[in-house]
Amino acid sequence: MIPALLMAVVGVGALALLNALYVGAEFGLIGTRRSRLEAMAREGNPVARRVLDTVTDFSRLDRAIATIQVGITGASLGLGMYGEHAVAELIRPLFSGLGESAGVARHGAASVAAVVLLTLIHMVVGEMVPKTLALQDPARAALWTERPLRWTGLALRPFVALLALFSRGLMRLLRIEPAAADAAALTLEEIQWVIDESGDMGALDKDQALLLANLVVFEGLPVRKVMLPRNQVVGLPLDATRESVRALLKATRHSRYPVFREQLDDVVGYVHVKDLIQVLHEEGPFDLQRLCRRLPYIPESASCAHLLQEFRTRRTHIALVVDEHGGTAGMVTMDDLVEEIVGDVQDEFDAEEPPLRRVRDGVAIAMGTLRLDDLEEALHLGLQDDQVDTVAGLVLKELGRMARPGDSVVPAGVTLTVETVDRLAITRVRLDWEPASQLSGGGDGD
Repeated sequence: MIPALLMAVVGVGALALLNALYVGAEFGLIGTRRSRLEAMAREGNPVARRVLDTVTDFSRLDRAIATIQVGITGASLGLGMYGEHAVAELIRPLFSGLGESAGVARHGAASVAAVVLLTLIHMVVGEMVPKTLALQDPARAALWTERPLRWTGLALRPFVALLALFSRGLMRLLRIEPAAADAAALTLEEIQWVIDESGDMGALDKDQALLLANLVVFEGLPVRKVMLPRNQVVGLPLDATRESVRALLKATRHSRYPVFREQLDDVVGYVHVKDLIQVLHEEGPFDLQRLCRRLPYIPESASCAHLLQEFRTRRTHIALVVDEHGGTAGMVTMDDLVEEIVGDVQDEFDAEEPPLRRVRDGVAIAMGTLRLDDLEEALHLGLQDDQVDTVAGLVLKELGRMARPGDSVVPAGVTLTVETVDRLAITRVRLDWEPASQLSGGGDGD
């Protein structure tokens, strides 16, 4: 009795552990990060190098997964075929209370109990535990199971190759294309989701998550969303005098100024403030033309990533943004691109008023130039619009005419009231909305 019991326990345990080995290998290979394997391989770990070669080669990874599936199937079948009979024989005496005449009932009850017990062992020991351990540290699981998986692959190579042949034939019959080698690559949306989840779970702090999210969006962000609009561009006429230039520098304090002939649609270049300061202290005629540097042009529909490459190629920090008709739409600098990634950077000359100021719950003050994307990120009011980019643009779209102080519109249940206007431009807008606490809380019940 004792040898039979020992053999049954050893056999069932070995098959369950074998199943666990293949399950751990599968989740280790699929879940491990290539970056960690590369780091371990650079440190001289030969096992990490072999695992890295497997996960980066689609055909080798496919063979490894096929080998794992054969191993899991074999271990599961063995556990069922051998384990059910052995365990049923061992536990049959427990059902002796059914009587000697009820042999069939005793056998059936023992078989059912054996199947239930083996199913629990298979699910817990052979599936759930190794899966959980492998997901906690996929790289360690992949490295620990690499050698037995390699031995299994060598032993089962003909059988795995035959199964792969049948699998490819069935896929061709069903007209299913095999997965591409880069199918595991993440899309921008998936990368954004990973960043958001990492931030929510605390793996990244708020600033790190925001920086990475901005980098993902930066690639496809059009220049028109980051440029300084035409009505805010400060430039110098080509025939400017020394006195007018000195007054402009004192009033604005920028580092670069576009130079135009009669209007901003006819820009001849730009001047740097260092060149201007040097000339302003010289005697003789004042000529902006000889100080002008070449100003690159960029379409407003171009991406920020493309503009950054242009800046690097041309070794400049400023570009003129043109619209589809060839007119000046605005101006963009390297600082604008940097702030899209790291956030607003205030220097000693920037205005103190923030683009968005929350007065209290349900009330905020926004600059007209505040982008709707930034407003939505801060307040979540649902005011995004495909046709306009800024708060001022949304107000003008809803009004259908030029705005005056006191004008108000109510898009998406939010009241936008124009507070100040500079010439034709809306400079400050008040936002009023119903706070979420009042929407969900109701009032005092009678």
